Amino acid sequence: MGSISLGINNNHVPIELINVKNEQSILTLLKPLKKIHSKIQILSYLSEWCPDCINQIRSLSKIYDDYKKFDLTMRIVMDYAQKKASEKFIKNNDISIPYSFGELFEKDELLRLKTEFYKFRKTVNDNRKWGVPFHFIIFNNQISKVGIIKGEFNDAEIRTYFLKNL
Repeated sequence: MGSISLGINNNHVPIELINVKNEQSILTLLKPLKKIHSKIQILSYLSEWCPDCINQIRSLSKIYDDYKKFDLTMRIVMDYAQKKASEKFIKNNDISIPYSFGELFEKDELLRLKTEFYKFRKTVNDNRKWGVPFHFIIFNNQISKVGIIKGEFNDAEIRTYFLKNL
């Protein structure tokens, strides 16, 4: 099944399952979901200046609207940009998904190297410069096995994945 994309890069990446050990970097990253109990949890790392994130935000919002009735919880973490720019991105795209801010409020390559997000990405061989968009998918609070998407997801693939795991 093909997908229509308005984005610049259109680099759809498949869902990859990883086994999570008690690594501090991933536990820190998943902290926004820690007290939330739902059937499906998605945590998406985005940045307001990222072309792939701009392309992905409408699909992400549509998935949120379509699956929240199936006990989906979603959070966006805005990273690598000033808070005002991130808030403007959320507002301009009319996003109702709850969001928070990441570790870095600027696009600084050296400071990026010290973030937990960067450290975690290296453990899963994500060699993209900034690593956004990046999505975590968790079913039934089973943090031991997490789905990750290192880039833009294919809308049809993620919906099929949800239906198989609901």
